Amino acid sequence: MVAGDFNEILCDSEKKGGRPRAPWQTRNFRKALESTNLYDLGYEGGPFTWCNRHPDPDTIYERLDRAYADPAWRNRFSDSIVHHIPVTSSDHSAILIDTENARQQPRPKHRPFRFEAEWASSEDCEQEVKEGWNEGTNNFLPSLFAKLSSCAARLKVWNIEKGSLSLKRQIKQCEKKLTWLRKQPITTTSKLEESKIRADIERLLAKDEVYWKQRGRSIGFGKGT
Repeated sequence: MVAGDFNEILCDSEKKGGRPRAPWQTRNFRKALESTNLYDLGYEGGPFTWCNRHPDPDTIYERLDRAYADPAWRNRFSDSIVHHIPVTSSDHSAILIDTENARQQPRPKHRPFRFEAEWASSEDCEQEVKEGWNEGTNNFLPSLFAKLSSCAARLKVWNIEKGSLSLKRQIKQCEKKLTWLRKQPITTTSKLEESKIRADIERLLAKDEVYWKQRGRSIGFGKGT
């Protein structure tokens, strides 16, 4: 099996925008593949894997990334699926070759409270902390512990009820929207929507970076570094 950026299309339908590819180029590419006895594994997702990201009317889309395999590989992994996954940090989509269903690992039911650094930018979070701190004043537990426990309890509920999903799930939802959009006819409106979704993903990735930096510091402190 071979997969990656072949930097060539097989036919005119694999390109939208720009000048048509010279017939001899696509013909030579097809002949080269036929000589290797490799077969296209198909794909799930949008039909194009590359975009030059130029504004209208100079936008070009092409299917440059693909996966091929010989008959032996196809027989062994007959249920495999190739996914086109949009990536905001690259002009190419990622190629994911799924040969089996991913197994979901059970998550622990109870997790210790952890204040997330990205919450600090939310005014709602600040208000929850203030109210939690005041609630802890009348608790029978020692004052400081009571206040901290009250704040933690309120933040846990707030994090669930505020309607925001985990960063990972938010990013995944944006990627699903981007994948769906890539399957639709390309219009000026769809291009603007794609730019908006890409901006949302970049914003979420920045938050995710803060999240993992915080995790890295926690691990370092735990090891005494």
